[in-house]
Amino acid sequence: MRDLHNHLLFGIDDGSVSIEESVILLHQMEKSKVTDIMLTPHYISGSDYCANNKKKMALLEQLKDKTDINLYLGNEVYIDNNVLENLKKGEISTLNNSRYVLIEFPLNEKLELCPVIIKNLIMSGYVPIIAHPERYHYYDLEFFKELIEEGCLLQGNITSLCGKYGGNAKHNLELLVKKHMIHFMGTDTHRSIYPLNDCYIMLSKIVDINMYKDITANNFEKVVNNEKIEPYEIVKAGGLFTIEKIK
Repeated sequence: MRDLHNHLLFGIDDGSVSIEESVILLHQMEKSKVTDIMLTPHYISGSDYCANNKKKMALLEQLKDKTDINLYLGNEVYIDNNVLENLKKGEISTLNNSRYVLIEFPLNEKLELCPVIIKNLIMSGYVPIIAHPERYHYYDLEFFKELIEEGCLLQGNITSLCGKYGGNAKHNLELLVKKHMIHFMGTDTHRSIYPLNDCYIMLSKIVDINMYKDITANNFEKVVNNEKIEPYEIVKAGGLFTIEKIK
C-alpha cells in the first residue's frame, strides 16, 4: 500500500511528537506492507498547526535516511478562505509539489463556503483531494458526486473499513468504494498503527483487483509524478449515505 494521508512528520501537529516516535511508526508501517508515504501534517490557519514549507522540508530530510519507505511531503489543509493565499506564499505544501492538494472539511458542522473555496482552487489549477469523506456525516452522496464532477478526487481512510471511526463511517466508505467514488486510500495514522491486514482484506472484497491496485498504489504514483487522474464512472444504482452527526 501507498499511504496518501497520515501524521508521521513529527512535532508539528497532533501526530508523532518526536523523530524517535516517527521512526518506530515507520518501521511498523513497513511490516504492514506500506512502501510509500505522503507525509501530510495538518495545516490550520491561526492555530499551532501551521508550520511552513521550509520547516516541513527540514523535518522530512531528517526522516528520509531512517526508513526504507519512500517519503514525500504534503499537507492536510483545513479548508478556509486563506487556502489559495497560503499556497502562493509557500506556507502550504501540495502533495509532492504537484497540482494535487489534500483538503479537510470540518468534522461536525457544515461550512457553507466549502463549495466556493473548492471551485476557486480548481479554477486556479489545483486538484482538491477531499480527505476521509466518509466521516462528514452532514453531507450526502449527491454532494460528493457533484464535487467529483467538478474536478475533485476523494481519499478514504482504509481503517474506516474495519470500524475505527464507527459504524456510520464504515458504512459510508463501503458505499463510496462500491460506487467507484474513492480514488485513494490513506491510514490517517497519528501516534499508533491500526492493524492494516484486515483492512486490505475488507477492501479486496469490495472492488476488483484493478481498482484495488489503483486506489492503494497506482493513483498515488500519479500524484507523485503530477500526472492526470481520471475519475471512475460512478455507479448510480442503490445506497444511501449515513448522514447522522457524530455523537
